Amino acid sequence: MSRVPDLVRRVRAFVEHESLWDCDTRLVAAVSGGSDSVALVHLLARMTSAGHGHLAGLVHVHHGIRGAAADADAAFVETLAARLGVAVLIRRVDVPARARAEDWSLEAAGREVRLECYAEALRTFRAGRVALGHTRGDQAETVLLRLARGTGPRGLAAMAPLNGWRVRPLLEVDREALRAWLRRLGEPWCEDATNADLRVPRNRVRAEVLPALRAVNPRADEALARLARLQAADVALLESMAEEAWIRIVTVHDGEVRLSWPALSDLPRALATRVTRRALQVMGLRGDEHETALVLSGTPRRHMDRVSMQRLGADVVLRRAATRRAVVAVPAGIGDLVLAVPGTVTIELAGLELSADGLQPVADVVLDDPGRVCVCADAAAGGLLVRSWRAGDRIQPLGLRGHRKLQDVFVDRKVPRDERPLVPLVCAHDGTVLWVAGHVLSERARVTTRSSGMVVLKIRRLGSARRPL
Repeated sequence: MSRVPDLVRRVRAFVEHESLWDCDTRLVAAVSGGSDSVALVHLLARMTSAGHGHLAGLVHVHHGIRGAAADADAAFVETLAARLGVAVLIRRVDVPARARAEDWSLEAAGREVRLECYAEALRTFRAGRVALGHTRGDQAETVLLRLARGTGPRGLAAMAPLNGWRVRPLLEVDREALRAWLRRLGEPWCEDATNADLRVPRNRVRAEVLPALRAVNPRADEALARLARLQAADVALLESMAEEAWIRIVTVHDGEVRLSWPALSDLPRALATRVTRRALQVMGLRGDEHETALVLSGTPRRHMDRVSMQRLGADVVLRRAATRRAVVAVPAGIGDLVLAVPGTVTIELAGLELSADGLQPVADVVLDDPGRVCVCADAAAGGLLVRSWRAGDRIQPLGLRGHRKLQDVFVDRKVPRDERPLVPLVCAHDGTVLWVAGHVLSERARVTTRSSGMVVLKIRRLGSARRPL
């Protein structure tokens, strides 16, 4: 008896348990041509044909690295899409050139390029989610790689089933199970020869470390994936508790962070560390182990990498050692925040509030306040995301034809390097940057007479009704 339906039911149960999408969600499948992503496509095709979402299209990224083999992979994906009757977006990108231009590793450049292409696919196919083919084995490898780097609980949580608009419905499925399923269906896939290159850390973990662990525990992959799930649950609870503690004991104002030392000292170490790390990130520091330990020691430090630390009465006060205009925004570590329309997002740890007014008729409004802009309602449809800057982000500034790297925008606007991660970005639901708050509005956000309406976005510091970012 065929077990094909069993795998479909198993993946669908995981999708429902993790709330990855619903019956109305339009999905894009990221397909490399390898067994995992090909199995993903066939699973999605079966699930969506049964009414669990809509498979809007496939996206394939040609990295410009493997020559004819990469060309063959792209052709394979085109053929697969045609056979299934699904639209496909093929993007060819010179990743080595991008890596040289940005001074990144090939892996980092490839990751940024893929994210850009996935966001483009969301726009092209008017979709809400991009499905990725990461399996239980990928999760186990990620845990081991991060463990080898000495990561903490958040790193051990590894890959999340749901991360913004990215979903991973195969995280509870083994690669061999997917391949066996494809063989049963008579479906081919492509093999990437570079996966055998043991100079790549992930390949070495896959080829040497995991087999050794399986000799100790045949279910090592499952055990490592379970560790990631448990860590993710613990981290979510600790972060929630740290957020409550932050609101209670921390004050942010005019680029100064003030922590109540008695209250901080009374916190369990895990919470005190998280609160302190957030304080350092608000000040533009990494919040690494050394910096965090300095604050937790309670010993005044004159300077700590451009930030001064003082004890004033019962408080520990962090200030920028050399202040320009105070910039307080979303730290990189808090992830995407959803800004509903209408709605307000309050970020206590950053002393910041972002708001979106409800849909308004198009009006001839000129806003010269850098903390207040008008955005086309179509661009804001589906809600908005607020996040901090990531390397590789681009924007098409209002009135210009081409796209610019945010890195270049920050240089032009004279935003210091250490302050750039602290400037909040307001993005469309597909990840496209609409507004670099206080600096640049996107052409995509332009309000015209053809717009169905407009939304007014505002940003202000908490405790100040009139001062924009």
